[in-house]
Amino acid sequence: MEDELPYTFPAPSSYKDLRSLLASYPPSTHHTILSRMRAVHHVSLAPENKAKMEKLYGLLLTHFRRLAQDYARRPDSEKDEQSAAQLVQQLDMVASHLHELTEIPSMNAAVGRAWRAQLEKMRASLDGAAVNADGTPAAAAPVGFQTDELLLLKLLASFFPTSDFRHNVVTPALLLLCEQLNRHPITGPSDVLKGFFAVSLLLHAVNASKRLVPEVVSFLHATMIFGTGIARGDEEKMPAPAAAAAAAANGKGKKAATAAAASASAAPAVELFSVTPTPLRLHASLQSRSCNFVRSPALALWQPLFAKAAVPAASAKKSKKDAAETADLHIPLQWLFLSPAAPLFTAPSTATPVAGQPSLAVASYSTLLQLVHQAAQLWQPGCVSYAELFVPMLDALTHLLDLQDQKQLSTLSPTLQAYTSHLRKYLSQSALHSVSLRTPLAASLAPLALKTHAPMFEESYNPTKNYDPIKERAHIKELSQKLKREKKGALRELRRDTQVVVTQQRALQDAYAAEREQKRKQAWQQMEEQQRDTNILQRASKKKEKKEGKKKK
Repeated sequence: MEDELPYTFPAPSSYKDLRSLLASYPPSTHHTILSRMRAVHHVSLAPENKAKMEKLYGLLLTHFRRLAQDYARRPDSEKDEQSAAQLVQQLDMVASHLHELTEIPSMNAAVGRAWRAQLEKMRASLDGAAVNADGTPAAAAPVGFQTDELLLLKLLASFFPTSDFRHNVVTPALLLLCEQLNRHPITGPSDVLKGFFAVSLLLHAVNASKRLVPEVVSFLHATMIFGTGIARGDEEKMPAPAAAAAAAANGKGKKAATAAAASASAAPAVELFSVTPTPLRLHASLQSRSCNFVRSPALALWQPLFAKAAVPAASAKKSKKDAAETADLHIPLQWLFLSPAAPLFTAPSTATPVAGQPSLAVASYSTLLQLVHQAAQLWQPGCVSYAELFVPMLDALTHLLDLQDQKQLSTLSPTLQAYTSHLRKYLSQSALHSVSLRTPLAASLAPLALKTHAPMFEESYNPTKNYDPIKERAHIKELSQKLKREKKGALRELRRDTQVVVTQQRALQDAYAAEREQKRKQAWQQMEEQQRDTNILQRASKKKEKKEGKKKK
């Protein structure tokens, strides 16, 4: 099919032109079409091609988002692993062209403008002015994270350095991602998975710089409370910080949250996003021992950067099967495209999971524990407010395990039970260690200057004289100045001597050169005189031979 393609393609001026061009050919040829289009209109061939490539870059970003949006509009029955693999193949194809265009030095400014334009559209949709990827107004404002936005941010994190203190693209993207996570509502499993994806992006972005992102801890804490079903009716039994967070996030108002936090020894969690009245009860379906996510090599690029759970010390004696279940966890891409109308987490008794796949509840709870563990390890070394951040999460885990011991919740699998206990122990020890490193605050104020009502005044002040009252210090200063003067004088004399030596050497060289030139001229003159005499003799002999020849005739 590629042999039948033309070798030149026009540069599109709008997304409609690009979409119609690609729609007229099968998806397997789109990579060749874009490659030939970029080769024909390369920036090094003509000055006007730079504007065409800048336009194409923005259109490819729009096309990247539209591919994800079109897949999200499909029915849930069509969102299987095969279709997700096809989507990833198309996204990787567009991403490869975007990456190559990003590496062109002359397009740096245009690349920054194109990415900031996409971020402005995301920010406008967050405020309620919903727009599609191509800039047209949407029917209704989206709620929470959109999958195309998350994939675009994932692409951004792979193109630009995320550890810079200030970056014209990454810094606005991280601020937008934090604000979206701050306002992200939880209405179903799709919102939980998208929130986990955003949390993994933030943890990956701040992994090198160790920036503190409190939105991550707040979202994970609220997800733990409402996902495990302890947000309703259990606030009185929970420790004070977790009860305050549950009261705040459950819609009881600021007064209830303040009253619950008044008796807390640690700072309570703050309500950062809205939650629907129906809690997401993960505990009903945590009886399954299957914890492995469905994995596909083609989906590796677009899977969130979930931490690989280390085998906890408390579960060192568990079986090899349980160890394999916790060693590597991934979320399939199609789970991020679940529709808002998808059912909530279901128990294995009511919905039989597919062979080889875990239930959504087990996968989400395992991922939640790993993200909490990764965040705790990331900020433990130098975070001053570590205890205030993770004590509410520690209280929630403690209360969850207490309910398990009291048989009020379904029993967790041995792997998840051991990992939960290990995580609680780790958070407890890390919080105590962080508090032990704190030192009392000490005021560092500059000393007050003494008031001088009668300042000392020297009438015969001499700038070259040292008025230091300490004689020894004044003498040392005088000697150091004298040493400097002597050193400068010695260097001055060395420079003069060097100049004299150089002048003499140059004079000797000039005399030697003049003597050689004179000898050369004398030798040349002698050679010329010899040549002249030789020429005269030769001419005389030739005349004599001519005369003798005439006489013989």
